[in-house]
Amino acid sequence: EVKQNTEVAVRWAIAAVRTAELNFATAKAAKVTLTTAVTVADSNGKAFIGTAQSVLVPFLGSQPSTAWVPVGYPADSLGLPPSQGERQALLDDLKDYFTANPTRENAPLVITATQAGLLFTALSDARSAANQGNTNAVTKKGLRDGAVRALRKRMRGLIGELEGLLEDDDARWYAFG
Repeated sequence: EVKQNTEVAVRWAIAAVRTAELNFATAKAAKVTLTTAVTVADSNGKAFIGTAQSVLVPFLGSQPSTAWVPVGYPADSLGLPPSQGERQALLDDLKDYFTANPTRENAPLVITATQAGLLFTALSDARSAANQGNTNAVTKKGLRDGAVRALRKRMRGLIGELEGLLEDDDARWYAFG
Protein backbone atom coordinates (compact mmCIF):
# COMPACT_ATOMS: atom_id res chain seq x y z
CA GLU A 1 0.00 0.00 0.00
CA VAL A 2 1.29 3.46 -0.94
CA LYS A 3 1.88 5.46 2.26
CA GLN A 4 3.35 8.89 1.39
CA ASN A 5 2.49 9.62 -2.21
CA THR A 6 -1.19 8.77 -2.08
CA GLU A 7 -3.75 9.56 -4.73
CA VAL A 8 -4.96 12.49 -2.65
CA ALA A 9 -1.43 13.89 -2.34
CA VAL A 10 -0.74 13.49 -6.06
CA ARG A 11 -4.06 15.05 -7.04
CA TRP A 12 -3.39 17.97 -4.69
CA ALA A 13 0.03 18.51 -6.33
CA ILE A 14 -1.56 18.42 -9.80
CA ALA A 15 -4.24 20.91 -8.71
CA ALA A 16 -1.52 23.18 -7.30
CA VAL A 17 0.27 23.16 -10.66
CA ARG A 18 -2.94 23.93 -12.54
CA THR A 19 -3.79 26.81 -10.21
CA ALA A 20 -0.26 28.21 -10.37
CA GLU A 21 -0.25 27.95 -14.16
CA LEU A 22 -3.58 29.78 -14.38
CA ASN A 23 -2.30 32.52 -12.05
CA PHE A 24 0.86 32.88 -14.13
CA ALA A 25 -1.10 33.04 -17.41
CA THR A 26 -3.38 35.69 -15.91
CA ALA A 27 -0.38 37.75 -14.78
CA LYS A 28 1.19 37.49 -18.24
CA ALA A 29 -2.04 38.63 -19.88
CA ALA A 30 -2.27 41.57 -17.47
CA LYS A 31 1.22 42.65 -18.52
CA VAL A 32 -0.07 43.22 -22.06
CA THR A 33 -2.85 45.49 -20.82
CA LEU A 34 -0.49 47.36 -18.52
CA THR A 35 2.08 47.85 -21.28
CA THR A 36 -0.65 49.22 -23.55
CA ALA A 37 -1.64 51.69 -20.84
CA VAL A 38 1.97 52.91 -20.65
CA THR A 39 2.10 53.31 -24.43
CA VAL A 40 -1.14 55.32 -24.44
CA ALA A 41 -0.05 57.54 -21.53
CA ASP A 42 3.33 58.13 -23.14
CA SER A 43 1.72 58.94 -26.48
CA ASN A 44 -0.61 61.45 -24.82
CA GLY A 45 2.38 62.98 -23.06
CA LYS A 46 4.32 63.27 -26.32
CA ALA A 47 1.41 65.05 -27.99
CA PHE A 48 1.10 67.47 -25.09
CA ILE A 49 4.85 68.17 -25.08
CA GLY A 50 4.83 68.90 -28.81
CA THR A 51 1.84 71.22 -28.60
CA ALA A 52 3.18 72.93 -25.47
CA GLN A 53 6.45 73.60 -27.25
CA SER A 54 4.57 75.19 -30.16
CA VAL A 55 2.57 77.34 -27.73
CA LEU A 56 5.79 78.53 -26.06
CA VAL A 57 7.80 79.32 -29.22
CA PRO A 58 6.38 82.87 -29.51
CA PHE A 59 7.58 83.58 -25.95
CA LEU A 60 10.87 81.66 -25.84
CA GLY A 61 11.99 81.46 -29.46
CA SER A 62 12.25 78.56 -31.88
CA GLN A 63 15.90 77.74 -31.15
CA PRO A 64 17.36 76.02 -28.10
CA SER A 65 18.55 78.53 -25.52
CA THR A 66 18.72 79.16 -21.79
CA ALA A 67 15.21 80.62 -22.05
CA TRP A 68 13.93 77.04 -22.40
CA VAL A 69 15.74 75.71 -19.32
CA PRO A 70 12.94 76.70 -16.86
CA VAL A 71 10.52 74.75 -19.07
CA GLY A 72 12.61 71.60 -18.58
CA TYR A 73 14.63 71.54 -21.77
CA PRO A 74 18.41 71.56 -21.82
CA ALA A 75 19.93 74.76 -23.24
CA ASP A 76 21.15 72.89 -26.33
CA SER A 77 18.06 70.98 -27.53
CA LEU A 78 14.35 71.30 -28.07
CA GLY A 79 14.02 67.71 -29.20
CA LEU A 80 11.53 65.32 -27.71
CA PRO A 81 13.28 63.52 -24.85
CA PRO A 82 14.21 60.01 -25.97
CA SER A 83 13.10 58.01 -22.92
CA GLN A 84 9.79 57.69 -21.12
CA GLY A 85 11.41 58.72 -17.88
CA GLU A 86 12.73 61.92 -19.45
CA ARG A 87 9.36 62.67 -21.03
CA GLN A 88 7.67 62.06 -17.69
CA ALA A 89 10.10 64.48 -16.04
CA LEU A 90 9.45 67.07 -18.76
CA LEU A 91 5.70 66.81 -18.15
CA ASP A 92 6.34 67.55 -14.48
CA ASP A 93 8.59 70.47 -15.44
CA LEU A 94 5.91 71.80 -17.80
CA LYS A 95 3.37 71.61 -14.97
CA ASP A 96 5.70 73.65 -12.78
CA TYR A 97 6.45 76.10 -15.59
CA PHE A 98 2.78 76.73 -16.40
CA THR A 99 1.97 77.01 -12.70
CA ALA A 100 4.62 79.74 -12.39
CA ASN A 101 3.63 81.33 -15.72
CA PRO A 102 -0.15 80.96 -16.06
CA THR A 103 -0.36 83.62 -18.78
CA ARG A 104 1.55 81.25 -21.06
CA GLU A 105 -1.07 78.52 -20.79
CA ASN A 106 -3.38 77.94 -23.74
CA ALA A 107 -6.75 76.80 -22.40
CA PRO A 108 -8.38 76.25 -25.83
CA LEU A 109 -5.57 73.81 -26.70
CA VAL A 110 -5.64 72.37 -23.15
CA ILE A 111 -2.01 73.31 -22.63
CA THR A 112 -2.25 74.03 -18.93
CA ALA A 113 -0.45 73.22 -15.71
CA THR A 114 -3.40 71.05 -14.72
CA GLN A 115 -3.25 69.03 -17.92
CA ALA A 116 0.52 68.61 -17.66
CA GLY A 117 0.02 67.36 -14.10
CA LEU A 118 -2.69 64.93 -15.17
CA LEU A 119 -0.54 63.56 -17.97
CA PHE A 120 2.47 63.29 -15.66
CA THR A 121 0.41 61.36 -13.13
CA ALA A 122 -1.12 59.12 -15.80
CA LEU A 123 2.31 58.21 -17.19
CA SER A 124 3.82 57.78 -13.74
CA ASP A 125 0.94 55.58 -12.56
CA ALA A 126 0.96 53.52 -15.77
CA ARG A 127 4.69 52.93 -15.54
CA SER A 128 4.42 51.96 -11.88
CA ALA A 129 1.55 49.58 -12.61
CA ALA A 130 3.48 48.00 -15.50
CA ASN A 131 6.52 47.52 -13.27
CA GLN A 132 4.33 45.96 -10.60
CA GLY A 133 2.73 43.76 -13.27
CA ASN A 134 6.17 42.57 -14.37
CA THR A 135 7.11 41.81 -10.78
CA ASN A 136 3.82 39.99 -10.27
CA ALA A 137 4.36 37.86 -13.38
CA VAL A 138 7.87 36.92 -12.26
CA THR A 139 6.52 35.99 -8.82
CA LYS A 140 3.69 33.91 -10.34
CA LYS A 141 6.17 32.16 -12.65
CA GLY A 142 8.31 31.28 -9.64
CA LEU A 143 5.29 29.88 -7.82
CA ARG A 144 4.29 27.89 -10.90
CA ASP A 145 7.81 26.53 -11.31
CA GLY A 146 7.88 25.59 -7.63
CA ALA A 147 4.58 23.75 -7.95
CA VAL A 148 5.91 21.85 -10.99
CA ARG A 149 9.05 20.88 -9.04
CA ALA A 150 6.90 19.70 -6.13
CA LEU A 151 4.73 17.61 -8.46
CA ARG A 152 7.80 16.04 -10.08
CA LYS A 153 9.22 15.24 -6.66
CA ARG A 154 5.89 13.75 -5.61
CA MET A 155 5.73 11.62 -8.79
CA ARG A 156 9.34 10.44 -8.36
CA GLY A 157 8.46 9.52 -4.77
CA LEU A 158 5.40 7.60 -5.95
CA ILE A 159 7.45 5.69 -8.49
CA GLY A 160 9.98 4.90 -5.77
CA GLU A 161 7.24 3.62 -3.48
CA LEU A 162 5.73 1.53 -6.25
CA GLU A 163 9.11 0.03 -7.09
CA GLY A 164 9.23 -1.25 -3.52
CA LEU A 165 5.71 -2.66 -3.73
CA LEU A 166 5.43 -4.04 -7.28
CA GLU A 167 7.52 -6.51 -9.22
CA ASP A 168 8.99 -5.28 -12.50
CA ASP A 169 6.55 -7.42 -14.50
CA ASP A 170 3.47 -6.58 -12.41
CA ALA A 171 0.51 -5.70 -14.64
CA ARG A 172 -0.41 -2.80 -12.37
CA TRP A 173 2.52 -0.84 -13.84
CA TYR A 174 0.43 -0.60 -17.03
CA ALA A 175 -2.50 0.76 -15.05
CA PHE A 176 -0.16 3.34 -13.54
CA GLY A 177 1.02 4.40 -16.98
